[in-house]
Amino acid sequence: MILDYVIGIINEHGEAAVRIGDVARETGASTSSIYHYFNSRDGLIAAAEVERYSRTLEAFANWTEPQFAQVTSKEQFRDLVLATHRATYAPDRSSQRMTRLNAVGSALGRPLLMEKLAAVQDGIVVRYAEMFREPQERGWIRSDVAPIVLSAWTLGHLLGRVLIELGETSVVEEEWNRISDAVVLFAYFGEMSELSGPEAGSTSDELGFRQ
Repeated sequence: MILDYVIGIINEHGEAAVRIGDVARETGASTSSIYHYFNSRDGLIAAAEVERYSRTLEAFANWTEPQFAQVTSKEQFRDLVLATHRATYAPDRSSQRMTRLNAVGSALGRPLLMEKLAAVQDGIVVRYAEMFREPQERGWIRSDVAPIVLSAWTLGHLLGRVLIELGETSVVEEEWNRISDAVVLFAYFGEMSELSGPEAGSTSDELGFRQ
């Protein structure tokens, strides 16, 4: 409950608006309890940042795992890979990327926070790598790319789209999507072919994912 409240404050007003007194009053926790569990105001903020970062990754991983588990052919797998990437290109996912970027920015100068974010990130990378291991064994993914590396690249690539979502941009988003699709097809399958599947930019709701 404490973390939920602090996350809400950070999302709406930033870290500077977090005050221990307000947290205690609004959550019903004693000030001494907050200091006992989080050591300091900075410790509380760091814990909230880790939780913010983790939730965005966990939510998407929880959606993709059952989707990949249902795939029975390379064609289905290929279409699903494109569909999941395109779901993240949609405007309704940009806030999740911004949350992760904000958390990483907050970790600069905070070694312990950076270490905890790295642990969360690595856990998700390993989790995605396991999703890719069986498809590779079946010959659906190119054999010269390690699943762990493909997993890390995928998550980095998806986060990278935030660079054209910071505000006004000269980049045509549909063109970014088109190039991204081509790169994804090459990274996973070693191919540059005619695209198929859901239209680029489909909302994640249309693909069955809700935050």
